[in-house]
Amino acid sequence: KKGAPPAALDAVQNEDLADVVGPEALALHKAETETASEAARTGAGHEPAEAAAGAESANQVIDLTAHDETEQLDVLDLRTAAS
Repeated sequence: KKGAPPAALDAVQNEDLADVVGPEALALHKAETETASEAARTGAGHEPAEAAAGAESANQVIDLTAHDETEQLDVLDLRTAAS
């Protein structure tokens, strides 16, 4: 939401991420994010442009549909069998 406090936005994003990837992956993501944030504050490990790009991408929606491995079903055969 626009105008939402950053902490509230992070909480919602983290909850959504945990639903998708699980709590272990979320913990790893948080650790990596904290490490990157600390490096950006101290200037270690990042060029200024990279740090700015990381800040811009922090609130981006992650689209996982391209990685969907759901099995496609032939609905016509199912409808014929059900008739």
